[in-house]
Amino acid sequence: MNPGSGLCRLSALLALSITLNANVEVPNHLERCDHRVRTHHDSDLTLDHNVRLSPPTLPTPYTHWQSSEFHSPQVCIMQSLEPPIPLAAVLSWGNDVAPLPEALVARPWFTAAENELGRIDRDIQALEARREALLQQVDPYRVAFSPHKKLPPELLREILTACVASQSGYVDLTADLNQVLRKFSSDVRITLLRVCSKWRSIVLGTHELWSDMQVRFRVAPDGRGWHPRILRLFRFWLSFSGDHPITLAISVDLDRTGINDIRPVLLGCAHRLRSVTLAPLTSQTVQALLALPAGNMFCLEEVTLDNSSSSVAPPTQHSTVLLGSNHLRRVTMIGFHDSTLETLRIPWGQLTELDLSQSNFSSTQLDSILAVCHALTHAALRVPHSNIPVSQDISLAALRQLTLYSRTLDNVAAFLHAISAPELRELAFKCDNLSRATIAPNPFPSVRRLSIVSSLFDGLSFSPSEIKPVVLSWLSAFNNAEEILLPHCVLGDTAPLISMGSLLPRLRLLVVYSQDFHHLLPILETRLTSTEHSTIAEVGLNGQVASLTNVDRDAVQDLMKAGVFICDGDLTAKRGVRRGQIERRAREYLAKGEGLFGLLG
Repeated sequence: MNPGSGLCRLSALLALSITLNANVEVPNHLERCDHRVRTHHDSDLTLDHNVRLSPPTLPTPYTHWQSSEFHSPQVCIMQSLEPPIPLAAVLSWGNDVAPLPEALVARPWFTAAENELGRIDRDIQALEARREALLQQVDPYRVAFSPHKKLPPELLREILTACVASQSGYVDLTADLNQVLRKFSSDVRITLLRVCSKWRSIVLGTHELWSDMQVRFRVAPDGRGWHPRILRLFRFWLSFSGDHPITLAISVDLDRTGINDIRPVLLGCAHRLRSVTLAPLTSQTVQALLALPAGNMFCLEEVTLDNSSSSVAPPTQHSTVLLGSNHLRRVTMIGFHDSTLETLRIPWGQLTELDLSQSNFSSTQLDSILAVCHALTHAALRVPHSNIPVSQDISLAALRQLTLYSRTLDNVAAFLHAISAPELRELAFKCDNLSRATIAPNPFPSVRRLSIVSSLFDGLSFSPSEIKPVVLSWLSAFNNAEEILLPHCVLGDTAPLISMGSLLPRLRLLVVYSQDFHHLLPILETRLTSTEHSTIAEVGLNGQVASLTNVDRDAVQDLMKAGVFICDGDLTAKRGVRRGQIERRAREYLAKGEGLFGLLG
């Protein structure tokens, strides 16, 4: 007799004894048992009563096992992860042989756990293989059903323009042909052309994407002939911009530049130039580069001229090409002086932004320029070493932002005496020395933002008694300021006046560089308790928090609870902090526990 048949009959009888209804199907989990019991003869048995029977479940220790629907019925999964003996007891055995009673109890669980780990590892490998195979099949579908393919061309064009248009193209005519081609082919615009036909048509049809270009010129060395090919590549790029206004930055190798290589390029696109940067310049190259008919630059809005590397004699004739640029509004001149200023005739009266901070003009020359800049709203100027006469009245009625560079405060004060700017809102001056000032500026009640920077950053070359009168006279001239950026030597002994509100009563933002926080706490606390004057709501420090005592930390926490936002670190070191930025950064630091707030935590 087949042993398997006997076991099956035994299983059938046991199942029959627990079945009350002859027509009830035994639960499916009774069909499964350990593989040592199941054989190929273990098929469903059908008796005369039409009862479907299955092998019964096995007793302990197999109650820790159940079959997995994911696997074959012959594979078992460990149900309980709890070992029969506590881990502390197992560790207490050390290197001794496990006691026999405990070993008899624990070894079946240990063997089952090892088998379970092996099965899990095999399942993971199988799932990973299945995942990789499925990914290879899904990837083409992801490309086919990508969301960007559903975007309308108009929206896709706007997205590409916002992401790419601000990146300048670059062609270096001083490099060899292979380098130029590699640089050209790696440009983001060229890459977008290869995505698909739809993207290619959009990129080529969006002229604004090709409207910003930087180029370096020089003649071909030894007549090898590659320069014309690169020049054609540059013209090819410009052709993509269509009729859209372009931004062009041209740098020239003065020792090796051929005039005939540059002039045709400018002739072809002069009517579309929106912004042009030419560097460096001489009287000869100015005539070569800009010897164009006046009035050709219809779209020109911005010009940057770099003359810093040249020192040439005054030109014998002047270029009038810029005089016909009716839309020209912004001019930056670098390295110019009195003798080279007239190299280009500039329509000063229509400019709204002027940067002469890196040029050196005499008082007379600067006076003549500003006297005709009636529309100027933003200016950065280097004040001459000799003072502008106080009696000279220069009206800058539209000026709202002014930055002055000078050696001493007296030069700045004399310049401020000479101008009238009723709409001035932002004033910054950067001086080599803040002491030894004898002239106080005229009051500017319209100024709301004041920035003072000195190369003598820590004020170590003069005593507080020397700097205090200077600070008082200067800060009093801008008493309506709401935002102040100062080195700590300027703050000095004026702290009591600021804390009581008699000086800078409207102050809301205070940024101090290299300031020991001990000096600021009394100012903030006094302003906070004053009911007659507005409080300082935002304070920027430049990393001076390491020396805080417990009392200081308590004071800072009280200020924070009262709504005074204090921040240290990289934000204030940039010296361009605006109202609201300190508060936002302080909240971020407070949430992360960084900087000053990390110490307070």
